[in-house]
Amino acid sequence: MHGSELLAAFENLTLEPALFNHEKHVETAWLYVAGRPLPEAMAAYRDGLKRFSAHAGVPGKYHETITFALLMLVDQRYREGQDWDAFRRENLDLLTDWRTLLHRWYRPETLDSDLAGARYLLPDRLVEEPAQVAG
Repeated sequence: MHGSELLAAFENLTLEPALFNHEKHVETAWLYVAGRPLPEAMAAYRDGLKRFSAHAGVPGKYHETITFALLMLVDQRYREGQDWDAFRRENLDLLTDWRTLLHRWYRPETLDSDLAGARYLLPDRLVEEPAQVAG
């Protein structure tokens, strides 16, 4: 299940929770970003995930900081007109190593905190940029 079919099943709560793995989370985020300005996508995706988590019987599983951080990364990497398959190929780190990716900006204890789950926290790590070589 992909694209509009996935989005409809997610929003209508007809998607089997066992099928909503991390890749489907990212694809759903991509669908929201592709169709709306980021602030609208963030609000709609947050509300949808909260409803879906409650429907699946795990309302406490929703995590605001992880959700918003990953959604902002999806938005930053999204290119107008890019299809899901191309996005997926070019951003495997979002699908396979997302926790390590987020640890560039967040300390593990921050992401594991109840506060980070309940509300969005700004990154608490500085990311050092590679040194520029003078040419």
